[in-house]
Amino acid sequence: MAKHAKQTPTKRSSNTGCSATLLLLVLGIVVVFGLLANALFGFFSTGYQSPYTWSNLKWDSSDRPTYTEKGQVASKLGIDVSAYDHDIDWEAVANDGIEFAIIRAGWRGYTEGGLYEDVNFRDNIAGAQEAGLQVGVYLFSSAINEAEAREEALFVISLLREVCVTPSLPVVFDHEPVSSSDGRANGLDTKTASAVANAFCTEIEAAGLKTMIYGNQSDLARYNNSVTAQRPVWFAQYGVSQPTAEFDFSLWQFTSTGTVAGIDRNVDLDIWFTTTIPLP
Repeated sequence: MAKHAKQTPTKRSSNTGCSATLLLLVLGIVVVFGLLANALFGFFSTGYQSPYTWSNLKWDSSDRPTYTEKGQVASKLGIDVSAYDHDIDWEAVANDGIEFAIIRAGWRGYTEGGLYEDVNFRDNIAGAQEAGLQVGVYLFSSAINEAEAREEALFVISLLREVCVTPSLPVVFDHEPVSSSDGRANGLDTKTASAVANAFCTEIEAAGLKTMIYGNQSDLARYNNSVTAQRPVWFAQYGVSQPTAEFDFSLWQFTSTGTVAGIDRNVDLDIWFTTTIPLP
């Protein structure tokens, strides 16, 4: 038994070298695969990354937010209004820190489908501009097909030409289900809703105007990427200290119960993030 246990020094040295080389090779492969696995895991698990650093969003004592980047203000405060906001003192609005306004041009009836101009549209857009605010417009749509969406777009274009205004901010497409069960556009599927939004925006863009898509989380979820990836988004979410949406947006409607001098009722307040889309 003793002689079977003996090995020559040369043989012992050779085995040790091969074992060490093999061990290093195995360790190298493990390290490489580990790094690759970590990279792939990081790629697939990172998820959505917001363009904003929400710790830079600060609220003042009046519950109005300001967003900063590198110590510089990178946001503007605005309102969106319609005839529901009654007669507006736009000078008072501007003196209360409001920098832009998005004004309803009109709407389509959610039951019968008629197109109507907002009765305060002309006074609002003239008053806002005279007060030095930047302006955009929106249309509340109840279109159920592309033809109606194009009709709505041409309606807005015609109104803007009549008042001789080329808005510096976008023309916004606002298509959302209504609470009434007889809402004609409540049940649009993704394909139809996306086609309707694209038809409206394409017509507006052909007239040389910018477009934007408005909605809350569920409204925007009805659209495919052909709508929201090509145009800025105006996102509505209330009652939170920072937005929770996992998609990019440029404008946040953060409350419907804001107070602004010159308006005798609660009003929608919005913050525009100028790092993504600078205001003109």
